Amino acid sequence: MKLIIIFVIAFLVVMYVLMYVKNKKRKENEITSVEQFHNNYIDRRKEMKTRREIAQRNSNYVTKYNSSEDYREK
Repeated sequence: MKLIIIFVIAFLVVMYVLMYVKNKKRKENEITSVEQFHNNYIDRRKEMKTRREIAQRNSNYVTKYNSSEDYREK
């Protein structure tokens, strides 16, 4: 009977240690949703800025909608 109690206690201690280590690693690698949003937003802003710059360099014309002018060389 004492041997079973010792095994159960040892098993519980081992499980506690393994869960503690696992949770500690998870918290170290965890990024909050706010940080993740800001990182993605900054990346998207940089990407959109470079796309706009490329489009402005490559376009030779301006279009106006709802007017009589459709095409004009810059």
